[in-house]
Amino acid sequence: MYKVLLAALCMVAAASAFVAPAAPTAIRATTTVMSAAPKAGAIATVSAALLSAAPALATEGTSEALGIDNPLAFWVPLTVIFAINLIFFQWARTQPEGEFFGEYDERRN
Repeated sequence: MYKVLLAALCMVAAASAFVAPAAPTAIRATTTVMSAAPKAGAIATVSAALLSAAPALATEGTSEALGIDNPLAFWVPLTVIFAINLIFFQWARTQPEGEFFGEYDERRN
C-alpha cells in the first residue's frame, strides 16, 4: 500500500518537473489568490524530497531512529564533542583580539 502511494507521489513530483513554464503575465498591483494547482505541485515536490531522505531514519530492526539501540551510543559522542568545544572556547577567550597580521612589519625582509 505504502509502496504504491510512494511510487505515485514520486511520479507526480517527477512529472511536475517537466512542465513547460507558463507565459509571462503582467504583474498586478493587487493581491492575487493562488490556485490549488501550484500548491499541489509544490507539495508533491517537497514530499518526494522528504521521502527520499526517509531511509536515513530507518530503524534497522532496533525500533530506534538511526539504528541506535543503546543510549550511550548517542550521548557519549555528543558529550565528547561538547567537552572539546568547551575547552576550545575557553582557550579562544584567552587569545589576543588583535588582527593576526597587525604586528607584521612589512619593512623587514
